[in-house]
Amino acid sequence: MTTTFRILGSGEWGLAIAYHLSKNNCSVEIYGRTKSKIDTLNENKKCKSLGIKFNDNVSFDYLSNILNKSLSIETYNIIATSSSGFSDLIEQNKKYLSQYSSFIWLTKGLDQKSNKLFDQLLTETFGNTIDCCIISGPSFAKDLVSGEKMCVSIASNSNEYLDTIEKHFVTNMFEMQKTNDLIGVQISGIMKNVAAILSGILTSNNYSTSDILKMIEVTKNEIFEITKYIYSTRGSRADDTDIRKTLSSPSCNGDLRLSCLSDVSRNRRFGLQLGQSNSLQKLINDIGTVEGYGMTRALYEMIISSGVNPGPVLKTVHEILFCERKLADTEIINFL
Repeated sequence: MTTTFRILGSGEWGLAIAYHLSKNNCSVEIYGRTKSKIDTLNENKKCKSLGIKFNDNVSFDYLSNILNKSLSIETYNIIATSSSGFSDLIEQNKKYLSQYSSFIWLTKGLDQKSNKLFDQLLTETFGNTIDCCIISGPSFAKDLVSGEKMCVSIASNSNEYLDTIEKHFVTNMFEMQKTNDLIGVQISGIMKNVAAILSGILTSNNYSTSDILKMIEVTKNEIFEITKYIYSTRGSRADDTDIRKTLSSPSCNGDLRLSCLSDVSRNRRFGLQLGQSNSLQKLINDIGTVEGYGMTRALYEMIISSGVNPGPVLKTVHEILFCERKLADTEIINFL
């Protein structure tokens, strides 16, 4: 029986993953909300922005039609929406998704409505026995489809599920590091966008690359503390060794360096241009989705509401974005 991946979301990263899986001889079905986009993909089987043509292993359909699709144990669902659309996608497609006991997602962030991590949102919706899996790391869609060598993290609460998913993704040019630190990988994906905004702000204020590298190390310490705290709120004893492995993994160290040091990162570009813009919303509209903007507020509120003090990176970005604080007056300066 052919393995099928259903990708819920038709953004560039989801399309790049679809292209990659189809070349690994998997059947891939892509479901999108925008009729015009799905119609164009169906007609041309191309993604111009990525410069790719899909093979016959890939099909496209409207997300509204997914409930009519057949149920199969060889079908895996991948959520590939933005962080702001994650909870809506789950809620609107709950009847379909409730037929399955495992979920993969590519989205970095947390739910901005409830300030919950996505694994918590999924288990609260579909039960504590589901298998959860996030794929995260230093990766741009164009690099994946062009065959650039990359390594990402894959985290799950099930070792068996990790092995099952890994075998469909891995190639000589696409490697995966497996871990059970599901929380650490998610926090890394949030904080790397926050740090990328700060890297842009620092660069625009004439701070050097060595200063940004120091800020990255501060961010990693912050990720460690936040991860330990969240494990404690769930009644789990955090394994410091596993979390420290996450800090040196593709999802943390690799993604931080890529996002903070490359102007391809939208979050870094946002930080670079922040001082020259009179309107945050116009800047976001010009750049495109800036995940770190909403995530800064959501993660900050989650931590503050629990009576925990945020670290210097998160606190600094929150103060600059939402409290009109100048960089020179923020805590991060003491660490550079």
